[in-house]
Parts: sequence; C-alpha cells; structure tokens
Amino acid sequence: MATKKKSTTEPTLDELFDADLAERGLTRQDATDRGITVADANVVRQMRIHPAKPAIVIPYFDALSDRRLEIFRGRYFDPPLTKGKLQRYSQPPGTGTEAYFDPTRDWPKIFKDHKIDIYITEGEFKAIVMNKHGLVTIGLGGVDSYGGETLTPLLQKIKWKGRNVFIVYDSDAATNENVRRAAEKLAEVLS
Repeated sequence: MATKKKSTTEPTLDELFDADLAERGLTRQDATDRGITVADANVVRQMRIHPAKPAIVIPYFDALSDRRLEIFRGRYFDPPLTKGKLQRYSQPPGTGTEAYFDPTRDWPKIFKDHKIDIYITEGEFKAIVMNKHGLVTIGLGGVDSYGGETLTPLLQKIKWKGRNVFIVYDSDAATNENVRRAAEKLAEVLS
C-alpha cells in the first residue's frame, strides 16, 4: 500500500502576506491603499530593520499632509526570540516615535472637530481594522508610544478638549500591570 507524500513546498511571501491580512479581515487592496508592502530579508536589511527577516512593512504618514514620514515598522512573519520574548515588530534605529494615522481618513477634519470620537489602540493593524469598520482610530506602535508628557508632534495638534476618547489596548490590560499603567497615563496626559 502506497502512502501519499506530504507536500514540503513553503508558502511564498505573497501567500504569507495574504494569509496574514485575511486573518485580520483585510485584503491586499486594504494594504495597497495604506502603502503596506511585504519585504524579503534583503529588502528588510536595506531598510535597516533588524533582524533582517521577511516582514510586512507598515509606513507612517503625516496626518495633516498625507506625506510619508521617515518612520515605518516591520512586522515579522516568523518573529525572532529577543531577550526571551518574541519580537513581532522592529523599526530602523533613530527613526523616532509617532502615532499611526490610517491614510484613508480625513485627518485634517478630524483633528479640528472635537465632536468626532477618537479611539486609540495598540497596533497599526488594529487601527486599520477599526477605521475600516467606521471607528476613527489612531494606532500606537506600543502602549507607551504616545510621546509621554508632551505627546508626539502629531498627537499634540489634535483638538482634544471636549472630545470623547476611548483607549482600547489589548485584552491583557486586565492582567498586565504595565499595559494598564500605560493606558491610565495616556488618559491622564490627554485630560
């Protein structure tokens, strides 16, 4: 009796990219509309993202001019282990911190109109999905990536007074003291 041989073909980067997007409820067109691409290890190395492994590349934009910032992050398909923890994201050294503003939104209008509710979440993809479903959402590269006491340059330009703001971090905020503390600090700074 012959046994069927299992295919050992590795998925291509495009297949990994499409699967990652689909898992989030996003399409290739959603990625294209936001300038999000996939890069192999050589391209990641050229972008000065370390470690140089295949990744999804997420560019950041100036919310008031639609100009690309020098900030972008790579999200690894196969995250390396760094200091005992999976490193899912990386960005080139010295590129600074800014909030992620989905470029498909009319941010100049949103910045001025305090009657528009804003959601703030951890992660660019969560922000994209929430925006796609009608919730005006800003993404942070990490729970502390809002700039501290003075906020990031773009966050400073938003009219916060009188605006409803919802901080929607990961569900581990209930059990992770650092996440909870970061959400409380952001709420305090915005107040």
